[in-house]
Amino acid sequence: VVRNRGNKAEQAEPKGSDGILGFIHDMGGHIYWWMAHPTKYFQTNPEFFSYSKLRKERVPETLCVTAPGLIDVAVKNLADRIEKGGGEKVESFGIGFRDSWLCCQCDECTAPIPLKDGSVLECKSLNPEHDPKYYSTRFWLFISEIAKRLKVIYPKMKFIGSGYMYAAEP
Repeated sequence: VVRNRGNKAEQAEPKGSDGILGFIHDMGGHIYWWMAHPTKYFQTNPEFFSYSKLRKERVPETLCVTAPGLIDVAVKNLADRIEKGGGEKVESFGIGFRDSWLCCQCDECTAPIPLKDGSVLECKSLNPEHDPKYYSTRFWLFISEIAKRLKVIYPKMKFIGSGYMYAAEP
């Protein structure tokens, strides 16, 4: 990683160098389970997890990004994780989802989304591959709120999202 200039401290910085080599202290990535892990929350808060219209039940494979209370829990759990990873020393934090096209299909997650320009974005398919603009918008609204709240706690930190799969289309 050093030779390829990967520039991530947790991957390349030798122990004891304590930041003198200038590597970026970065955390995050595929962190849905850092927000609300199914082993901790599925029994007590099944609403935090995706609803499958096919199976007609909540399933712990991904999160319901419109679930009441999930953002509060996610921010608390992510802030705890950041603190354990170095707190203010963490320079950037990636907020991403699992490598999966699976998205919640509950009524709230597939409801029309009012946009800032006054228009409304309608969900055209329960399959995110067939309606990436809708699912990308739903994802970025969720991530933006989490990043906004974490920015209050960590004002110098940069927040990064995952712009691929269903979140790639602006």
